[in-house]
Amino acid sequence: MSLVRSKWLSYLAKSSESDLVGLYESTGLDPSYTYLRKPEIGTIMATARIGNTGQKFNAGEISVTRCSIQLEDGKLVGHGYVQGRSKKKSTVAALCDALMQSDKRTLIESKIVIKLKEIDAILPDAIIVAEVSIREKSKFIKNFRILFSKKLGKSMINFYKYSPSFE
Repeated sequence: MSLVRSKWLSYLAKSSESDLVGLYESTGLDPSYTYLRKPEIGTIMATARIGNTGQKFNAGEISVTRCSIQLEDGKLVGHGYVQGRSKKKSTVAALCDALMQSDKRTLIESKIVIKLKEIDAILPDAIIVAEVSIREKSKFIKNFRILFSKKLGKSMINFYKYSPSFE
């Protein structure tokens, strides 16, 4: 499955920090890069329409973090724009964007982007009730989310096999 850039950037931006960082770290990649734009936190104005058809109005401001990196080869540039104030998430999103344009595309797509797409497909129907990590001697063993499905009217447990880093 080959995705266009706008789609993979959407999945990177909409993912949770723990999902994105955990999946990225599970690839074992650690490419050298330089910042073109170090992570910056700012705000944007969110607009909305009443009933999706009415006149636009300003709904409020949203925090956004952006970052741009260039891989050491000097050719590939990646950009990360994410909601919230996470500098780490914006950097990882920029790294994934650059790597998706490289020979590592198949790895990044299969290990990160497709999994984020699957999570994204679940979330419009589900409300995250809790995110839980099981620890054993300060080591994260398993992570999972407890979701409530609006369609099914029952809770589901969604397990993850990676161990994200927690700051």
